[in-house]
Amino acid sequence: WQKLIPKHLIPLTGTASGFNINLIFPYLNKEIINTISEIPIGDRISQSENIGKIPLREIAKKMEVPEEIINRPKKGQVGMLIVNE
Repeated sequence: WQKLIPKHLIPLTGTASGFNINLIFPYLNKEIINTISEIPIGDRISQSENIGKIPLREIAKKMEVPEEIINRPKKGQVGMLIVNE
């Protein structure tokens, strides 16, 4: 957790700004982090379906986020910012 900002977020933000992209990290809100960390790990990850972030997915469903967004595969952080020439 302590390495997240200097090792990943600062370089990612720098890369994004080079493309005039403003990044936001809604799941890094301290209230969300504290709430999620109170949930046992077994309740956050489905071993049988290999699906993570279950509490966040449930919240998204209640907010009527479309299923295709809730269940889409994870993409690499920096890979999204690379422009193919």
